[in-house]
Amino acid sequence: TGAQCGDFCRLAFSWNFHGGPVVVVADELAMVTTPGKAPADWWRLVAQGMGYGMNLYAITHRPAESDKTCIGNASEYVCFKLGRAADRAAMAAEMDAPRPVLDKLKPLQYARRAPGGSVEIGALSFSKTPRRASRIRV
Repeated sequence: TGAQCGDFCRLAFSWNFHGGPVVVVADELAMVTTPGKAPADWWRLVAQGMGYGMNLYAITHRPAESDKTCIGNASEYVCFKLGRAADRAAMAAEMDAPRPVLDKLKPLQYARRAPGGSVEIGALSFSKTPRRASRIRV
């Protein structure tokens, strides 16, 4: 809910400011923000948190319905296959990427654009061989 999101944002900002840096992962962004003006606590987290060393990962399946402050402040974009044309158009515009690049993504493929860079296409892959957990000795 909006109130819980505000509480979380204030807590994350305070934790980062006083003890940071922290990593914040916000999933399903469209559920707690809108394309218009960002809620005050979320705006502060996005606009000021990174200035204090915070790393913020904002994840959404609906970028066309999500907060533009967050999307506009992104230093890197990674876009997986999106089902809606409006979402592909929104991400193509934000990434400065040709729309057909996003239209043609297959499952597990992504388009990535870092600051000042070109758009790269990649894909997730998974090893069929299980990896052993590494051990840390103290």
